[in-house]
Amino acid sequence: MTLPEEPYKKTAVLIMYIAAAAAAVYLFFNYLWGIAAPFLISYVLALCIRPVVRFLEKHAKIPKKLSVIVTVLALVTLLGWLLYLAFNRLFTELSNLSQNVQGLIDRLSNDKDYANSFVDRINDLIPFVDMRDRLTDFMNNFDDQFENLIIGFADKLSGVVLPFMGGLVSFLPNAFLYLMIVLLSTYYFAVDYRRIHAFCMTLVPKGLRPKVLRIKQEIGSTIGKFARAYGMIILITFSELFCAFSILGFNYSFVIALLTAVIDILPVL
Repeated sequence: MTLPEEPYKKTAVLIMYIAAAAAAVYLFFNYLWGIAAPFLISYVLALCIRPVVRFLEKHAKIPKKLSVIVTVLALVTLLGWLLYLAFNRLFTELSNLSQNVQGLIDRLSNDKDYANSFVDRINDLIPFVDMRDRLTDFMNNFDDQFENLIIGFADKLSGVVLPFMGGLVSFLPNAFLYLMIVLLSTYYFAVDYRRIHAFCMTLVPKGLRPKVLRIKQEIGSTIGKFARAYGMIILITFSELFCAFSILGFNYSFVIALLTAVIDILPVL
């Protein structure tokens, strides 16, 4: 792309290009993202498994198509197993937390001595201010406040549950279809990657092909490094905290470690 020499013309051309790019991005994410997303995910997965496929094809002498099938199935199995373990542990700890919170609420409501000692412990954590009276009033009216909260929540929930259940019923077949499209597209992208890449390059004018290839490599390298860096930060933070909390015998170690790892990355983002 050659820009005019005159400053005002150069500025006008740059503004036009930026506006066109912004409009293209807006139209893509509003109208084409739902269609293109599974194929983009498939393309990224195909890029990720290419080294494994090449290794199996070269060293294990496994045909390329069979190598792709084995790698995709192994990847899906591994991801499914990890997700199952994570969600199962998360559900278990959240269920236990809910039961313990309910038990604490019942004890605070029925055992006045325990409620008073609980108020004293909270008050000791607040420096320079005596909060006993306010905390005691809150504890005395806790049942009414909690009941009003539950009633309000139930009213709001009643208008949400039925649409949510209807959406969930329609989501499951769509999710299965989405998953099948991703898996099949990943297979074809991995098997015919070179031909697909060569075909896409034929759509680009010859004069722009070196620039397009360089931009593609730089963007791919930058996004890959960015994702690996933040993924490693989250993984290391979560692993350290989960192991430490588990060794120390903390309850809800998985939930606390996961929330801490996610929150820890937010200021960086």
